[in-house]
Parts: sequence; C-alpha cells; structure tokens
Amino acid sequence: MKTIRGFRLKLATLADLSGFMDDFRGDATRVLASKWTADVAREATFTADLAALGIKPKSKDYIKDACRKLNDDLASADFRHHTYNCRIDFMFLSGAVLAIFDHGDAAYQAAWKRKRAVEFWGWSEDMKRPENISEQNWEMREKVWRTLTKRSKFGRAITLSLLEPPLPGLSWKTVSGHIPSAEARIENCVSALLAEDKKSRADTSEEEISRLREYATRSLPKEVSKELMTGQLPAQPAKTSGREVKSPITAKKPSQAKDKEEPGEPAAKATHIDHADVILAHDGRTFIAVPSVGLAVDARIFVQVSSREISFKQSGVNYGTVAGVPPAARDHLKSCREAVLVEVEKDAEGRLLRAKFIAIVSDISFSEFHRQSLSSFNRPSKSLAARELEEWDKKQRQTS
Repeated sequence: MKTIRGFRLKLATLADLSGFMDDFRGDATRVLASKWTADVAREATFTADLAALGIKPKSKDYIKDACRKLNDDLASADFRHHTYNCRIDFMFLSGAVLAIFDHGDAAYQAAWKRKRAVEFWGWSEDMKRPENISEQNWEMREKVWRTLTKRSKFGRAITLSLLEPPLPGLSWKTVSGHIPSAEARIENCVSALLAEDKKSRADTSEEEISRLREYATRSLPKEVSKELMTGQLPAQPAKTSGREVKSPITAKKPSQAKDKEEPGEPAAKATHIDHADVILAHDGRTFIAVPSVGLAVDARIFVQVSSREISFKQSGVNYGTVAGVPPAARDHLKSCREAVLVEVEKDAEGRLLRAKFIAIVSDISFSEFHRQSLSSFNRPSKSLAARELEEWDKKQRQTS
C-alpha cells in the first residue's frame, strides 16, 4: 500500500449519508450524460462523413447506430475501469464515515471534491507529512488505512458503482449541441482517407494532406442536420466547381428558415452576441438579455461562465464571448444551473422581445476542460440521464 485517495465525510446520521449519496448521484449523472452525448454525437457525425466519402455504407439512422455500436463496445470492455464509470468504497469506523475514490476520471473527482461534506483524509508512504497535520494524526491515518485495506471488506464497506451498460439511446435534439467542429470532421476524414491507402501522416507530404483536406471539404455535407443524421434525407456530397474551397462546414442552425424576415421588415439581427445583461427577477428566476442573432428554438443553448467572460454556444457554433460583465453578475451565474435567455431585437420604435429559451449554465472558471456534471449508482428501470434530458427538452418547448 503506497497511496490511498481517502476522504472523511462530515456526516452525523444515516439520513445525512443517504442525502449526500443522492446529491452526488445527480452531479455524477450530469458528468456521465455529457460524456455519453459527446461520444455519440462524434461517432454519428464521423460515420455520416465517411459515408459521404464512400468509405462506409450509408445508414438510415446514424445516431441510433452510434448508440448501438458504443454500447456493444461497452459490453465487450472491462466496464469496472471504463472512463464512463465511477466507483467509491464507503467504510464505517467508530461512527466515522470514510471513503476511498476507487475509480473515476478528473470530472468525477471534481464533482466529488466540490461537496461540502467531503474532507481529504488520504495517506501515502511516499508523501511528506503535511505541515497542518500532526505526527500523531498522520500515524493514525496510516494505521486506519492499513487496517481497512488489509482486511476483507465484507461487512465493513459498501462499494457503489455508478451504473452498468447499456446506456440510453439519444435523439437528434440531444446530440445536436455536441456536433464536432468542422476542423475535427475534416481531419478525421483525412486520417480515414490515408488509412484507406495504407499511409500514415508522417510519410505523407503537406501538399498531399492539403489536397485531401480540400477534397474532404468539397465532399462532406455542408450542414449536419436532423434529416441527414436520421436518414430522412440521403447524404449528398456538396457540388464542386473549379473555384477555390469554400469556408469550412458548420453545424446547422435550424432557426435560419424560420427566422426569415417578412417583406419590408428591417434587418435588425446582430451578427454575434457582443453584450449581455444579467437580471434577477423577483420570483428568483435568472434572465440573460442578449442581442437577437437567430438562435434555434429546437436546440440547446449553453452559457459558459469563465473567470472573466461569458460564452454563448448552440449546435457547435459559438455565437459570441462577452467580456466586461460585472463580477457580481458572473458570480451569480456560476451558482445557477439554468437561466432564461432572452433575445432582444431593435426596431424602428425601440426594442422588441424576439424569443426566450432555457439555457444550460456551466462554470468553467475552475477547470476549463471540465463540463458541469451527471449519473446514478443503481440505475432505475428508466435511465435517470434520459429523464433529465427529457426535462430539458420539455422546458425548452414550454418557453419557445
């Protein structure tokens, strides 16, 4: 035994432990849902792109096929140590609740350490004793962990595992906000074309790679749409001409057709979100007022709050990053999980409310690589992750 990632939970009763586990389950479920949705979106999009190049056969539903393939991979893998999974051992000693974070990546660990009841109580024989811990307490930790890890855990510990496969199927509305960027799609196609010719990037000239990038840009569908991903429309390669390559592919914005201006209506839409006002209503709801840029009503909106800026994203498109927001407003948003986003449009008479949405708010100031979190220890008959995603979609429809 060299290092123990141990913790002590500041809990007094069994009811406190039950509430703590339920609360952490919600955070862990959000982490899982984010991972699963991003992987399904990536797999489905890349498969559709390779079908457009003729490398893979076309599918009637790329999203359903991606869910099936990833679940098949999970079934054949060691799920106990998979990145989707999270396992924690709870131990009870003289009225104290101890825990060992047995498995889970950085996103799960961040969700765990943010809990107020969690206090680091680890030990390592290779680590120098921290200055704030006395020699007597450090030796006590060593004795406790050596005893608990040496003996059989039967009757002394509860091991909680996040879930077991299969993971739930997803819809276009769920994955549309996680479509890979144009650059990632093109680079994936270049790698696939090189693999078809049994070549590697190291052995290929920059001129040849540039030619493959241009070919992929011309051949891929210009829009990643619901019709393409669900097989309602065949994936047709973009028509090419002798002119230079067009701008990179972007995810489809479903509201473009709906937001066409009526004849005679002045063009008042902004090209991007360059400012935002955060408003706290008397009923406790949080509103964010932004310029109207034609956001889609059937796709999720993500508001990411960093230490200095606020970003607005939908369907893989960054609609703007706003700096200069008062610190009090940013701090309030960091405490929210959702907010009502309001598009305001200027006309000849003043300002007009264009549309409002339920936006998902995440705090990325403490860890830019981490998305705010999702999963359960023992999954109910219906996936908790699926239910939470349905709730978001329901709120979106109610506010649109």
